[in-house]
Amino acid sequence: MHLAVIGLGKLGCPMAALLAAAGHDVVGADLSEAVVAAVNEGRAPVDETGLADLMEQASPLLRATTSVQEAAEDAELAFCIVPTPSLADATSIRAAPSPPSKPLAVDSPARTAVGGWQC
Repeated sequence: MHLAVIGLGKLGCPMAALLAAAGHDVVGADLSEAVVAAVNEGRAPVDETGLADLMEQASPLLRATTSVQEAAEDAELAFCIVPTPSLADATSIRAAPSPPSKPLAVDSPARTAVGGWQC
């Protein structure tokens, strides 16, 4: 299956790597060129236990771009991972995400996907 993961931070990158290691063709998108370069070089852009090994398994099927359009255009399913900040004591901040500043809309031959947050 062709998948897109929008947002390759501490949640999105492990998710993308796990999906690719399971055999899916995954294109990730992130605003950070450094994150995109790391993923495309097969390196973990965030410090998560086991992610480096997972990135090695995923590398043939995982690539990244700074373009949300490019990531999502051929995807059968797209995941938009929003930031999940934590407090210093590692508890999650429970504030609701801010409303969308601009909707994400991508047309593909298979369907039109519309998400709520600008990624």
